Amino acid sequence: MHSFGKKIFWVIILLLVGNAHAQNTMSASAKVSLTVVKSLNVRSSANLSFSHNSPQNGVFIISPKDKKAGRFILEGKPGSKIMISIPNTITLCETKGNNIYKISNRYAYNTKNNQQLSRLVGHSHHMATHLNAESGKLYVWIGEEINFNRMKPGNYNGEYTATISYLDQ
Repeated sequence: MHSFGKKIFWVIILLLVGNAHAQNTMSASAKVSLTVVKSLNVRSSANLSFSHNSPQNGVFIISPKDKKAGRFILEGKPGSKIMISIPNTITLCETKGNNIYKISNRYAYNTKNNQQLSRLVGHSHHMATHLNAESGKLYVWIGEEINFNRMKPGNYNGEYTATISYLDQ
């Protein structure tokens, strides 16, 4: 075959392959649905404070039902089931030194802003519960237990992180 003839031959082959490939292409469609739920919001509304208190036998306890307890408020889709994960301990670091101490946490929660009627959880790391069916809120109070007998004098700071997720979405 001549050069021109070879080119025509390959163009015809390519067109045939292209047509055969095009005939094997299919399309389909699917319906899509999306449900958007209110995101979970967490905000700290009261810091835990040990100041101006005297420990008994070197141990200081703040109950989650004490007015000095820390508090945070969760808000999301009303009535939703959620999982709350909070560490069992908080690490305190001396602000001007190298001393580090761990303190034990205790928790209480209520779907209403009523600390005295809140449900005491104790030292649990995870808890499943529901947000308030009307407001979508849950109030969580954090109490601590710390043994001052092992601590050196100084100022200490720490923080806790709560992780919250929907269970029924």
